[in-house]
Amino acid sequence: MFVVLGAAAVVVGCSAEPTSIAVVTQDGGLPPEAIIAVQAASSNEPAYRTPTAGWLEDGSQIAVALVSPVSCSVVPTSLDVVDSHRLSLEVLAAGGSDCGTGDKRRITHILETPRGIDFSEGVTLEYMGASVVLPPVFNPSAAATNADRG
Repeated sequence: MFVVLGAAAVVVGCSAEPTSIAVVTQDGGLPPEAIIAVQAASSNEPAYRTPTAGWLEDGSQIAVALVSPVSCSVVPTSLDVVDSHRLSLEVLAAGGSDCGTGDKRRITHILETPRGIDFSEGVTLEYMGASVVLPPVFNPSAAATNADRG
């Protein structure tokens, strides 16, 4: 069982070449084994901006599916622990002046779960004013792995 806590994300415009913190990036949505988050009712952002997220690998990783224009690369640049039940995801886009226009695509980024997360309760992930709550997951081995990570 997985426990997901909240996180916060910020998008900071377009830049030349942001450095991604993702360990894996793949086209499309979340992997089928992801323990999926539920969108919080507080989001007032368009649906395409709302992150879809889920736990992977017993909670040691988080999959985050982001939607961006085909002309841009939108990448996660930091994932910070606000508290043991909330994460803040910062995202940057590269693509020039047309970043934000045109057809959209979904890309999933697999991130290492930061140390300091409490898997026994939901975790909120915040991104561009939207938030998703990852479900609680109780898995003693995942909690130990996460706590041991330095």
